[in-house]
Amino acid sequence: MMGGTKKWTRTGKIVAINREVDGFGHRVEPEELARRVLQDHHLEQTMPIPVIDVCLAEGIIAVRQGTFKDPDVSGMIRHTGEGHVIYVRAIDPPVRQRFTMAHELGHYLLHIRGDRNQDELSLIERGDV
Repeated sequence: MMGGTKKWTRTGKIVAINREVDGFGHRVEPEELARRVLQDHHLEQTMPIPVIDVCLAEGIIAVRQGTFKDPDVSGMIRHTGEGHVIYVRAIDPPVRQRFTMAHELGHYLLHIRGDRNQDELSLIERGDV
């Protein structure tokens, strides 16, 4: 255990189980969280959404392309010593990469970032980058 954070790992796989909650301890649904993020960045009427800019503004330190050992993995979020990095499959078309970035940002916002019970936090890695 480091810094009060427990991490359970089994066969290289990690699972995030925390949830974004509001100030009253109620779970925030993903759609509501997405609306809040768009409002916070004044992007409600913007298309296409600048996904990388939103990722960086929300605390992701980088978005990178990668190649995964598991062919079924299109993206992942990983904590490095400096912060969280989103990886997307390099061979995917740009539209798929944008979806994957947004999907991984959702995991970050719902499961990782913020004031969580760190004893419950563990991360999942299905494939090496």
